[in-house]
Amino acid sequence: ETLSRKAVIQVYDMRGVVVKTYNADSGISLFTIDDLNLKEGIYLVRIVSGIEDLGYKKLIISGD
Repeated sequence: ETLSRKAVIQVYDMRGVVVKTYNADSGISLFTIDDLNLKEGIYLVRIVSGIEDLGYKKLIISGD
């Protein structure tokens, strides 16, 4: 789905603390992050576009 507005992408740890924040421009449908630089674990990714909360997705970081 293409973003109709600019969006904020936040990565939360399992305690609910924001550990990373990214800004995405409107009109994109794919946002790539080359290196999150996060420790192994489970995180939540939240996307908010304008006043619309697009929800959370689980992100699992594991070793090679």
